[in-house]
Amino acid sequence: MLDISLRLTLVQMCECFDAERQLADQELDRRQRALAFMATHDALTGLPNRTLIVDRLEQMLLRARHSKTPVAALFIDLDNFKGINDTLGHGVGDQLLQAVAARLDGVVRDVDALGRLGGDEFVVVAADMSLMAGPELVAERLLDALKEPIKLGDEQTRVSVTASIGIATGDRASAGELLRDADIAMYRAKWGGRNRYVLFECGMADAVQSRMELEMDLRVALENDEFFLAFQPTFNLSDMSPTGLEALIRWDSPTRGVVQPDDFIPLLEETGLIVDIGRWVLGQACAQGAAWRRTGYPVGIAVNVSARQLDSDQIVQDVEHALTESGLDPGALTIEITETTLMRDAQETVRRLTAIKDLGVRIAIDDFGTGYSSLGHLRQFPVDAL
Repeated sequence: MLDISLRLTLVQMCECFDAERQLADQELDRRQRALAFMATHDALTGLPNRTLIVDRLEQMLLRARHSKTPVAALFIDLDNFKGINDTLGHGVGDQLLQAVAARLDGVVRDVDALGRLGGDEFVVVAADMSLMAGPELVAERLLDALKEPIKLGDEQTRVSVTASIGIATGDRASAGELLRDADIAMYRAKWGGRNRYVLFECGMADAVQSRMELEMDLRVALENDEFFLAFQPTFNLSDMSPTGLEALIRWDSPTRGVVQPDDFIPLLEETGLIVDIGRWVLGQACAQGAAWRRTGYPVGIAVNVSARQLDSDQIVQDVEHALTESGLDPGALTIEITETTLMRDAQETVRRLTAIKDLGVRIAIDDFGTGYSSLGHLRQFPVDAL
């Protein structure tokens, strides 16, 4: 009787051990699958990451060589994501990326692959049936998916976001080369006005290289004291008497010579470098204006302020600091902004311009009539002159 009970106990112990081992194997398998998923997918959005996308694109290229079918990579970069991140915080930025991923995933076909390369960069790799009507149709679907404002958090925050898309099609030696060309085309889309797509063409790489070199030169130009101001006189048209001077920035590059503003200011705006350089211009112009006034020339000084500068409350502090450091009479300084800058975010612009005007500074609108605002719109702004 004792032997039978002992045998039963041993059997039960073995069964228990087998069950625990099975559970341990299952847990190990689950963890291995989770690690494999983490290695090939983006933690924030759950989309395939660069590693998996490159692998899938390599497979698509291989199949395409045998079947003679088209392959395309669509490189997607959100417009002004850094501004949203800086203004609303990284938490909202992460929510936005998740929402964008869901929107894009909703319009990508099952035969295609959507992935996140990092930051605010996504990619779609498409082949076969998806490209029968052309990769442009795929890009249009992706842009359309972002048209409606995105609700975040408690749905009280609504964010509008657009994207620039670069498209590269055809055979390449590797997936990396196809993605590189799509990335180059995306930059051309950015330069062309954003919220659009551009197909890669031969010669674009040289243009991108030149632009990158220009950006690198600009990033060290302020440190190397390569900028200077030119002062353009303004006159009263009724009697042609001088009324003041407008400060205009110029760049004396050691390798490029004197570069005109139209050739570098758009890039300053795009990269955000205009904020630091605009602060420098304010300081230099006020210092020069104060120096002239101390020698008996009671001139007024006008300084252009960019849209990027007006996106932050820092502009009020920058103006106040320039006046304090230079000793310039606030009434001698005029801040000029363009009509399009004025209408970007009317409520915030009114608040910041009012704070600047409270310092005693004049406000002028430059290039009025080139946009869509009317004289009636100007009543909400503390403007002294057009």
